[in-house]
Amino acid sequence: MLILPPIGNGDGEARRDAALNLLRVRRADLIRECTAAALRVALDRGEVCADDVRGVVSIPPDLSPKLVGCVFRDLADVGILRRDGFRNSNRPA
Repeated sequence: MLILPPIGNGDGEARRDAALNLLRVRRADLIRECTAAALRVALDRGEVCADDVRGVVSIPPDLSPKLVGCVFRDLADVGILRRDGFRNSNRPA
């Protein structure tokens, strides 16, 4: 079991990181599938966004599609992707 740190000044990032680590453990197969999709799209188009990944990978309705953020953070942390601008999501939510 993972216990999130208490909320306090500057703890938002720690809580986010703990939640992402939990996703990496509990949804490893889905994270790998999303990572592969992100890399394919990036190689094909020269760019990729979360909506691209969500369009390729079916995310179960009981999971937040925000888990795709874990993929982008991991790929950015190892220097494979970098942020270059911002595009509004086309998701209705």
